[in-house]
Amino acid sequence: MEQQQNHWTNEIVGGRRSGPVVVPTIELRSPDVNEVLGQPPAWLVRWGISLVFLVLLVLLGIAWFIHYPDRVSAPLRVLAVSPPRPVVTRTEGKLERLFVVDDQPVRAGQVLAWLESTADHAEVLALDRVADTLVQRANGNRLERVQTVSIPLFFRLGEVQRSYQTFQEAFVRAKASLANGLNSQKGQVLTNDVGQLQSLYENGQAQLDNLEADLQLAAEELDSQERLSKRGLVSRNEYRQALSRYLSRKQAYEQARSSLNSNRLSQNGKRQEQLELQRTVTDGRVSLVQAINTLKSDLEAWKQRYVAVAPVAGRFSMATTLQEGQYLKTGQELGHVLPPDGRYYGEMLVGQYNFGKVRVGQRVLVQLPSYPHEQFGSVEGEVKAIGAMPRDTAFRIQVVFPNGLMTTAHHPIPYRTGLVASGQIITEDTRLLERLFHEFLRVVRQ
Repeated sequence: MEQQQNHWTNEIVGGRRSGPVVVPTIELRSPDVNEVLGQPPAWLVRWGISLVFLVLLVLLGIAWFIHYPDRVSAPLRVLAVSPPRPVVTRTEGKLERLFVVDDQPVRAGQVLAWLESTADHAEVLALDRVADTLVQRANGNRLERVQTVSIPLFFRLGEVQRSYQTFQEAFVRAKASLANGLNSQKGQVLTNDVGQLQSLYENGQAQLDNLEADLQLAAEELDSQERLSKRGLVSRNEYRQALSRYLSRKQAYEQARSSLNSNRLSQNGKRQEQLELQRTVTDGRVSLVQAINTLKSDLEAWKQRYVAVAPVAGRFSMATTLQEGQYLKTGQELGHVLPPDGRYYGEMLVGQYNFGKVRVGQRVLVQLPSYPHEQFGSVEGEVKAIGAMPRDTAFRIQVVFPNGLMTTAHHPIPYRTGLVASGQIITEDTRLLERLFHEFLRVVRQ
């Protein structure tokens, strides 16, 4: 509503009072604003404070239900309990044969590739299989069965040729000492000879005992005849006959005893031959075992240099593209064998800041840059161990994954060597309201 007011002023001009002067009022607000201020809405007066209080309660409730955990973050490496095993070359040369492709399942000990060698790989590996059988029998107290092993002739063994020839010579010598061999037959003959000599000795000993008794009787008779002859009771001729019988018995006794001594010497000689034969047999067997083990050792050394094998069972992953005829250097990686063991763990290096909050059993959220957590989720882990000694002022934290590399969004993460991530250790699961309250107290105390 617009109002006007008349103001009377006395203006003295030349000593006279002037007439009335009208002064207009200046409006500072528009009519609509004046209307609102003049008559405020009734609902704002009644519910304004309540609405503000309700909004405050809602904000406090949201701050209570929102969790704002305290975290300690650090880089994390994902490692395998059974780490990938590298396959590297032990010599330089061309890749002669390649038997596997990338990501192929392999067995432990499976041949992956052949490297260039002066030997024929097929012959060396065939001899290696024969050597395995020989080693099993030679070291398993079954040396007699070595001669039943069929040993082909090999002529392209390269560095192993000399060991093979030494083995062949020892094998030929030892065959004479094995069952049905020449030394075995000779030993049987010696055993029979010793048995016969022992039997003759026993018979001769019995005969010697009889001759000794007969000699004793002859000696007693001679003594009797000698006493009677001195007394003149018997003739000189009867005495001589008794003496002749005694000497005859004594000669027979001495001959029998000499024969026993000769028998004993013969037995000793045969036993000496047996010992020498046994020594020869033993030396031959020992030489054969040594030759077998030396051959196997040289074969293993050759395979390590020229044959690439899988160290464990798993899947073979090539380090680079491989082709037959490709030149390889010593120590060059052909690839890795990934074991099928699906157990993994993480390793974190946590600095000094907030390290005292970390405890065993605390939850860990692992986020991998290769798999954005917004799309794939995070991998949940748990603190298993805390290192007692620092490494470059940082402490090692071992993290286990109870659910493997399965993310919270149920996406399995395939393991790759050198997989890096960031780990967040949840040291305290606080609420947003509690965090704000603690921050408020901290500000007040400061």
